[in-house]
Amino acid sequence: MTARDDKLRESAAAYALGALGSEEAREFEKLLAVSPEARAELAGYREAIGVLPLAADVPGPDPALRGRVLARATGRAKRQPRAGRRRGDRLLRAGLAAAAVLALGTSALAVVSIRAREEMASRADSARAGVAALEHRLAGRERLLGSLLDPASTLFRLSATTQPSPDVQLIWNREREVAVLHASELPIPPPDRAWQLWLIPEGGAPVPSSVFRTEADGRALVEDIRLPTDGRRWAAFALTEEPAGGSRAPTSAPRYLATIAS
Repeated sequence: MTARDDKLRESAAAYALGALGSEEAREFEKLLAVSPEARAELAGYREAIGVLPLAADVPGPDPALRGRVLARATGRAKRQPRAGRRRGDRLLRAGLAAAAVLALGTSALAVVSIRAREEMASRADSARAGVAALEHRLAGRERLLGSLLDPASTLFRLSATTQPSPDVQLIWNREREVAVLHASELPIPPPDRAWQLWLIPEGGAPVPSSVFRTEADGRALVEDIRLPTDGRRWAAFALTEEPAGGSRAPTSAPRYLATIAS
């Protein structure tokens, strides 16, 4: 690094900070017109100084600071010969340049550190959410297997009435009069609609049961479906698409249906 390079960096830093005298500023502006290196140096320092208050998230420097620095420098210049003043100006510019570079490095490091912490926190939150979702699904799978393996349970498959059927299963435990519904690739209803299960007795009107929505991947698991214990014989189970809150009676034809053998 040459003395010319040092002077160029000092002048660029001082100009960016507004610390050059009017004559020196004009000389530097002439240099800017013909020197790509000078323009590059100035651009770097202007960017550094411009982002310092934002990057560090602290108030900008005291407006009186520049005045105090210049006043001190001017005071020394009056008591020193011209050569000393020039040397003092160079030292001042070097100090300002070093301060700008140091502040930029510290601020940039702080920004990188903050962003790294935010990224790590975001990844940790995503990981926890993923683990919780997996645990929830595994727990549901274990309960579903328990229902399937119960000797008192009977498995029914609900077939589509108008289109190819997804896999919709209803496991009915006749001893406890409790059922579990499990589905995969079940269409997702519009936001204001939901699926509703109906229990259809022999010779009677459909009895409203659970209202639910499918997950984003088309899966659904509805547990603890209670069947009335009033002695009625059930002829079928059906699924219809209903308003989001459910209906007291079906408002559309069954989309999926399973009949129960007598």
